[in-house]
Amino acid sequence: GLDRTGFVASGRAVTLHADDQVLFVRFDSFAHSLWRAQELSLFRAHLSVLPEPRLDFGTGDGSFAAALFDHVDFGADNDPEALEFAARRGLYSRLLLVPDGTIPLADASVGSVMCNSVLEHVVDLDRIVAELRRVLRPGGALLFTVPVRAYQQHLATYFGQAAAARINEESSHHNLMDSSEWVELLVRHGFIAEDVRCYQPPRFTFWYRMSRLLGQGGLARYWPSLPDRAWRWFGDDLVAMVRSSISGSTAGANIFVVAR
Repeated sequence: GLDRTGFVASGRAVTLHADDQVLFVRFDSFAHSLWRAQELSLFRAHLSVLPEPRLDFGTGDGSFAAALFDHVDFGADNDPEALEFAARRGLYSRLLLVPDGTIPLADASVGSVMCNSVLEHVVDLDRIVAELRRVLRPGGALLFTVPVRAYQQHLATYFGQAAAARINEESSHHNLMDSSEWVELLVRHGFIAEDVRCYQPPRFTFWYRMSRLLGQGGLARYWPSLPDRAWRWFGDDLVAMVRSSISGSTAGANIFVVAR
């Protein structure tokens, strides 16, 4: 029952590019690095909206939070092996195993929650959102990213309906909803959506999938230096793609949400 999507980095991620808009970090997977660059850039631009104590919900192995913070108060995940890796980073004050959806924290005990590419995977979405509301202080912020229904549409356009369905099944995407449905869910649980930004246009989704060919399951198996060479050859273009993506796209495959 573990989707393993947050279990990706064997060591400390290396920053390849950082400016006032884009943060591009190299993870173990070239494609993963490209996707995460969007999310890292958006979260970094909103660090002031994440007061302590912070909860990183769906922490995975901790690699994403480690690219943004020197310290996080709480990390929570349903994968005990991922939490073992996260513990080795020395980033979290306390790591929490959440096998059944119940977060072992007191009511109103955290100032903010970050939740990156997690809520699309959970089975009992209403229960999880209610738990996040419970542990947040009044006025506390919930920042999250999720792919939306347009992601499957992008995949179907470029790779066909069957491939799109297979990719989403392999990714354990249980909740591919439109942005309006996410806002309705938040309102139902007592949140106000302050900002909802669509990002990742169709072209980005296409190149994200194609860049998987550079990974260990693809050409890098035969040419291990290929991902580094691709960055040297196309790094400026990739940064420009991320910059354009996070500036907003009405047909975006993902949304970044700030809610209180």
